[in-house]
Amino acid sequence: MDPVLAVCVNMMGTNEHLLGKALEGLSVEDAWKHPGDANPIYWIAGHVTIYRHSLLAALGAGSELPWAAPFKRTMQPDPSAGGPALAEISSSLSSAAPRLAARFAELSDADLAAEAPFKLPTPDRTLRGMIAFFAYHESYHLGQIALVRKWLGGPGIVDGQ
Repeated sequence: MDPVLAVCVNMMGTNEHLLGKALEGLSVEDAWKHPGDANPIYWIAGHVTIYRHSLLAALGAGSELPWAAPFKRTMQPDPSAGGPALAEISSSLSSAAPRLAARFAELSDADLAAEAPFKLPTPDRTLRGMIAFFAYHESYHLGQIALVRKWLGGPGIVDGQ
C-alpha cells in the first residue's frame, strides 16, 4: 500500500476508536448540546461518517447512507430532523474502514497521481491528496468532539482526563 495511504488508514482507525470513546455513555440529550456556535457531537459524528462514505463513493466503491442529508457541510444541526442513533453512526463509520483499506490497496501510483474528482482546500490536488485531506478532516472533527465532550464535563477521549 502507498505509504501516505497507510498513514491515512492508521489515522482513520484512531478516529474510529476515539469516536467510540467519545460516544460511550453519552446521552442523546448531551449529544445535542453545544457551546456557542459550535456544532453538537451528534451532528459532528454524523458529518464525519457521511464523509467517510463519500470518500468510498469518490473512489468507486459506492457507499451512500440513507440518512446523510442533514449532516452535509452546509446543513445546520437540527435536533427535530431526526436521524440515526449514535450507535448506528459509530457502526456506519467503522463499517466503511475495511472497504476503504481494500480500495486503497487497489489504487496504483498512477491512480493516486491523477487529479482528484473535486476541488478541496489542499495544495495537493491529486487523488492521494484528497484521501489525505479526508483523513485530516476526520481528525479535525474529532478534536471538536473532544472539546465539546470536555465542555459537557466529560472525560477526555484520549487520556480520560
